[in-house]
Amino acid sequence: MVEGLDATSIQLKDIESEVVEFNVGVSHLALDEERERYTRIRERIESIVDGLNKKETEKGRIQLETAQKLLAAATGNTETLRYLESISCLENIFTDVTKAAIVTAVGLSSEDSISQRVLESKLLTNNVKQCWNYTTQLSNLAAIHLKSAADFHIFNHEITEIRAQASQMKAVSASQIEAFSPEGQIIEASSLNDEMKVRLSAFQNLAERARTLVSKAPSVLPIENRLMEVRDGMAKDYEGYGPLMVQMLIDYVGSNFTIRKGDSLALLDTTENPYLWKVMTKSGPQYVPSIACIIASANGEQVHDAYRTLATVKESWNKALDNYRRQLAIYYRKYLQNVVNGRGLHVIDSQAKRRFIEDLDRLLIQSGADEGHLLNVLETVKSKIVTRADQADEVWSRIEVDLLHQPLIVLHEHMKSLRKMDESVEYFTSNMKDYASIFATESRGLQAQ
Repeated sequence: MVEGLDATSIQLKDIESEVVEFNVGVSHLALDEERERYTRIRERIESIVDGLNKKETEKGRIQLETAQKLLAAATGNTETLRYLESISCLENIFTDVTKAAIVTAVGLSSEDSISQRVLESKLLTNNVKQCWNYTTQLSNLAAIHLKSAADFHIFNHEITEIRAQASQMKAVSASQIEAFSPEGQIIEASSLNDEMKVRLSAFQNLAERARTLVSKAPSVLPIENRLMEVRDGMAKDYEGYGPLMVQMLIDYVGSNFTIRKGDSLALLDTTENPYLWKVMTKSGPQYVPSIACIIASANGEQVHDAYRTLATVKESWNKALDNYRRQLAIYYRKYLQNVVNGRGLHVIDSQAKRRFIEDLDRLLIQSGADEGHLLNVLETVKSKIVTRADQADEVWSRIEVDLLHQPLIVLHEHMKSLRKMDESVEYFTSNMKDYASIFATESRGLQAQ
């Protein structure tokens, strides 16, 4: 049995190194191969889990927990790879387009692709050149739409990522309170200080990313509107101002009409032909290649989502900050209670002590972080101060007090950063209202043209 468990430990260690070595490529083949590798890893872990479920020993239980954690990590990696594969599979479409262009060019280059009679009577070189120039222009338009799609997805992915990480940090701060049981030693202040700095950096990073998204939101094209079905000039579930408007990306010459690049036209129908949209021109309803158009509609949803993400980070940080206060209050109460239980406290640097006590009162006690318990212990500590170091179990030199003080200083940095977030939310709320008003005015102007 012991030998079997030791063999399992070796297997789990080998698997752990494979799970940690997570290689994310960008090509479809690289991602697909990595996903298949993780599928095999998951199968190995599942087999180990099945075996450990039958072993009722303490070592077996620990190994089972390790295996289940590795299974969760491998499952997450597999899901990540499948998610990224959804993007990389577009590689096949571009390969098909490339092949189609080459097959067309090669096929039309054969001598019998067009009759000798036509070649003798027509000068087609310029026409051939123009057709290929037009097709090349369409490929450039496809690149524009591809970039718009990429920007749209990256923007929305980052929104969900920021919200998830902010919510997780809030949840972790709550769980840490439940598990927090300090001994009340000065050295623990150093660990708390490091933790508070990591949390500060993480929340500041999320806040900055959220602010960047709010600034970027107005420039993100609402490409989902291209998927709407428009009939008789009406789009289902569209809540904008009037009909959907399209803007031409190129000059387009039809059989009896011309549209200039930048012209804004009412969209009449997208369902009659999968490749052509019906638009209202000066010559009446006409069909144009859908690839040559972008839909000129407000991206209010993106602006709203970005603002809501900023608000989510702020709310999560606020809740987490309350938990950080409670955690520090628990630590300082335990530490000061140890001082009370000792022979006495000798203070060498009274100025450092004054600054520490002031921040303790301002940042924790006045905020009600522990319902007055910390204040009671602090008052008792004052009666334990002695004039000689040999009469005390605890001595507050500048070094000791500074060490105790550091977590409070970082807590204050959290509070200052949160105040900046309040200013950001107010600023962007005002800008969002202005943006909606301006677009509504511009939209009505386009329809009147």
